[in-house]
Amino acid sequence: MKENYIKKIIDVYLYQKKINSEVVYIEKLGNSIIIHITKLFSSQNFMQAIDLIQYINNIINQVNEKTYHMQTIYADTDKGVVVDEIMLEFDIKDFNRTNQKIADILR
Repeated sequence: MKENYIKKIIDVYLYQKKINSEVVYIEKLGNSIIIHITKLFSSQNFMQAIDLIQYINNIINQVNEKTYHMQTIYADTDKGVVVDEIMLEFDIKDFNRTNQKIADILR
């Protein structure tokens, strides 16, 4: 993967919504690319998290790519069980193909 256009588009969205860019990071793990969405699931900004996931999903759908596997991580806090992180897992080939399609659209 040369340039990560998926991350660039997500970063622009975060900037426009005044959300700290540290809530999303992308890592390669084996044959997968994982988009982590974390630190955004409090009662004050839970809707921002849902909107962000919907935004990412819409990007993927617009380039007609395969879906990803989504996993939710929960944390047990003094306020009860809360969503701690959502991970979107892509096969590396699917991620790179989606990234390339987005790059082509942006050109």
